[in-house]
Amino acid sequence: MYLLQSELNFLAHIALSQKNPPWMVGNFLADFLKPSETVDLPEDIIQGIKIHQNIDAFTDHHPDVKKSILRMSHYQGKYAPVVIDICFDFFLCKYWDLYYIDRLEVFIDDSYKVFQDYHKYFPQSFQAMFERMIKFDFLNSSMNKDRLVANFIKLQTRVKFENQLPNAVDHLFLNLYEYETEFLNFYPDLIKSTDEFILKNYVEI
Repeated sequence: MYLLQSELNFLAHIALSQKNPPWMVGNFLADFLKPSETVDLPEDIIQGIKIHQNIDAFTDHHPDVKKSILRMSHYQGKYAPVVIDICFDFFLCKYWDLYYIDRLEVFIDDSYKVFQDYHKYFPQSFQAMFERMIKFDFLNSSMNKDRLVANFIKLQTRVKFENQLPNAVDHLFLNLYEYETEFLNFYPDLIKSTDEFILKNYVEI
């Protein structure tokens, strides 16, 4: 799965980090770090990693996410969870203004600046991939239908097994109402769950 993770739902993970730079960095790096590479990280970046893990756990068990994955699995098989991650970032771009005050393009530019500021904490093994991700403008990779198509075509080059990834967008738009409704049910729940996790664990009252 490691090779697939440069196109997953990083926008959602970073957006849920409450604009806290170390949390944004940890939330971003979580899928790329080996346990041994987290030992010397600052505590607040490790907190971001734990926020990421909480997001993943909540997402995996949400009934609307399960509905989306089940429907997509008939067309994408074992890649359905990856496809849904990407498609949900597409919906997050579309409905960004429902959830956040900052304009999306401003948030993305600010996120790239944060990553540059914290670049010294990125593992050496990840540096080359990060440069490719920046070149691909990865936080904008689900911005619209054309970028979504390009995302899945690019993703197809990274998997070894037979797949139908380039057809994912056609299926998404043929069933747009169902997937969109499931995202709109799910994302507010995810925001609430993440905020509660942060409040419980990392905010002093």
